[in-house]
Amino acid sequence: MTTPTAASTALLTEHFGWTPLMFIDDIINTVNAIANATVSSVETFLFSQRPELLGFKTPPGQTREVDEDGQTLFTEQEEDELRQGVHKLETLMDNAVDTTFDKFEIFLMRNVLVVKESLVGWCRLAHYKTFQASSPPPPPPSPPSTPWTSPPRLLLAPPKPPPSSHSVNVSSPPRTSPFPSKPKKPKTRWYYPSSEN
Repeated sequence: MTTPTAASTALLTEHFGWTPLMFIDDIINTVNAIANATVSSVETFLFSQRPELLGFKTPPGQTREVDEDGQTLFTEQEEDELRQGVHKLETLMDNAVDTTFDKFEIFLMRNVLVVKESLVGWCRLAHYKTFQASSPPPPPPSPPSTPWTSPPRLLLAPPKPPPSSHSVNVSSPPRTSPFPSKPKKPKTRWYYPSSEN
């Protein structure tokens, strides 16, 4: 039993032209379609039979309705009973198909549609038979020649001079705020007596 890996799945997908899971899903969808067709056929068969053949008794003193072909019709209660029985059959078959094919899917993915990890590198697909890997691949084209021998360095802008109190910035107008400004507190200067006195 081998757990499928990405390399194994990719190899099988390239070989088959479809993923292993798509193959299993197609099988399951086909079986579900056959099961649904079987249930529809059973329902059609049951409704085509005479009620007496299916065990429905006509109460004494009553007669059953007959259609234009002379076929005895079911009562509404009998039709409901048949539909419930067909629904139970359909549910039972769907459950059996789901359970069985879940096990089938796990078995196929672990035992059939898988390549062991140790063999993935050794597998050679048919379309690779003419591929020759003995010579190394050609080197990539070299970039066009440049006058620099080393990569160009980023040029940094010269540092800005510190703003002086005498310079006026003409490039941008002074900012004005739409909100009233608070009055600025005067700066407090501390004077320390000198120790020379």
